[in-house]
Amino acid sequence: MSMADSKDLTVSQVIIKIDTSQADAKVRELMQFFQKKRKYIRRIMAGPIANAKKKVQVAARGAMRSDPRQAYKAVRGYVWKRGDIGMSVSIMDGKKRGGKTYSRVRKIHRPIKERTLQIDSYMGADRGFVLRALDQGHGNIVTKLKTGGVGKLPMLPAKRFFARAAEPAVSEAAEEVARRISILIKEVSEGKK
Repeated sequence: MSMADSKDLTVSQVIIKIDTSQADAKVRELMQFFQKKRKYIRRIMAGPIANAKKKVQVAARGAMRSDPRQAYKAVRGYVWKRGDIGMSVSIMDGKKRGGKTYSRVRKIHRPIKERTLQIDSYMGADRGFVLRALDQGHGNIVTKLKTGGVGKLPMLPAKRFFARAAEPAVSEAAEEVARRISILIKEVSEGKK
């Protein structure tokens, strides 16, 4: 057949029929399985996000010269409980107060004044404030004191540790979750689960 002959040929309609009933049934079965197993999937996500949280906490501790009141504990790792299935790592927000967290256990068995406990402890939101200030930095701060004097805080340079540590840690956690879920899908499709 020459090139001139091939131009004269036209394909009016091509119909390809594929039986997808088995594939459709398997997809429906997988969707039902994952709707029933949302808590199980969240448990799968808990391990990798805990590892990501630890990596960010190590970065936070490395950004500070010393951390006697353990401000690094303001880094939180979450698996979302409502709505979509997901996970995140963040610094504790000041709007959510979770109660007192004490930085150290006292071994002295005598009454301790409330003010002493207040000085020795950080609230969770205070820890978050410390980490955000360290991460974002601030300029020179001048405040008026109750005594009539002026208090000055020098400039704190931004360390920017959070984004540098959180992005690779969370992406690594997401890859681990994807790997675990693909194994789960394979097991479900083979009928093992």
